[in-house]
Amino acid sequence: MAPVAFVTPATPLAAWPSTRSVAAAARPTTGAAGPRATAAPTPPTKTPMSRSMPFLARPPALDGGLPGDVGFDPLGFSTRIDARWLREAELKHGRVAGLAVVGMLVQEGVHLPNALYANPLPAGAWADVPSLALWQVLAFCGLFEMATYGGNINYPMMMEFFDAHPERVGGTFGCDVMGLLGGDTAKTDKAARLRLSELKNGRLAMLAAGGMITQSVMFDTPILNQLLHFQPMVVPGL
Repeated sequence: MAPVAFVTPATPLAAWPSTRSVAAAARPTTGAAGPRATAAPTPPTKTPMSRSMPFLARPPALDGGLPGDVGFDPLGFSTRIDARWLREAELKHGRVAGLAVVGMLVQEGVHLPNALYANPLPAGAWADVPSLALWQVLAFCGLFEMATYGGNINYPMMMEFFDAHPERVGGTFGCDVMGLLGGDTAKTDKAARLRLSELKNGRLAMLAAGGMITQSVMFDTPILNQLLHFQPMVVPGL
């Protein structure tokens, strides 16, 4: 019978881990606060939505810092143009539209003593004005625009003017002759409420002016005449 050879392991048996120690190592360690928790995944950042159009994301520049800002910018103008410049342009257009609405209504019954100014239709009255007078209006608007920005005539220079005058509130030009705001830079609740009221009325005036002009062109009838003699209107030529 051949002798049996025994192989001596390189590692002593006493140094081998036991089954109990392997199972213990596989269990999570616990401390005073319970099992050691792993880091939870960071939840995705929720995109803020527009207040006026909840199904669209709020433009980053429209963070509610300006009066009347409800995140309405479906065409993305605020992503390309500074919101301060856009706000001032909106206020100017709203003021012009407010004057236009009053003018279109008044000129139907009160106008300068000349047949040239007797056309009660807004679009027709504009077409009757001599071209030189229209150029005068355009020149005045350009001079006023340049003066309100310290003589700067292009967008980059206007932005430098805004940055150099951070205290300036958009749309204020020292015309508060009745002292309603309490100063051009007033930050009171009353001033904020009046600025918001002006902005909302200006937006309504822009819609009204556009609607009145469109209506008078389509139906060839003055505005007040349509209101005082309400009846179904027929578009001429249709």
